[in-house]
Amino acid sequence: TIQNNLVNNNYGSSNGYGIYLQSTSNNNQIINNTANSNEYGIYLSGSSNNNLTNNNIWNCTTTGAGGCLRFTATSQNNIITGGLINLSSGNLIYFNSNANNNIFQDLSLFGAAKNDTFLTANSINNTFINVSYNNSAVKEFTINQTGTTCTPLWSCGSWSSCTNNQQTRTCTDSNSCGITT
Repeated sequence: TIQNNLVNNNYGSSNGYGIYLQSTSNNNQIINNTANSNEYGIYLSGSSNNNLTNNNIWNCTTTGAGGCLRFTATSQNNIITGGLINLSSGNLIYFNSNANNNIFQDLSLFGAAKNDTFLTANSINNTFINVSYNNSAVKEFTINQTGTTCTPLWSCGSWSSCTNNQQTRTCTDSNSCGITT
């Protein structure tokens, strides 16, 4: 556990993790770091209220249910601004186990072998503002109480007019998987 620290201008290469915040590693500033050719670039597990600014993650080697930028175990209220996530054997961003209320802004995502963003297990209220996608792929599913997988089938209305550089639209899940948007 680390709290209230600055991790700045580091380069991590060919490791399991470029940067790993675990078990209530909260209120940290992670700025201008590069993670290259690691299994996971930046991994947050049970870590909240961190600011990740202008970090670059390249060439992630994870092939399972992971991502270059991974949020698990109630990693909440983190702010990710600027930077590039590029080239992954798996997903670029992966949410699992109540990774809620995270904000992504001014971020570029390119070159995912699977999905640019993958949401699962009740991760809700994550916001993406001015994020560039190469694959334009967001995949999500939920596991219901009986243990079976439910894949949402979204039907979306038209986008609203732009107000304060934001647009919204209403989507409903025809499969009723229970995902709140």
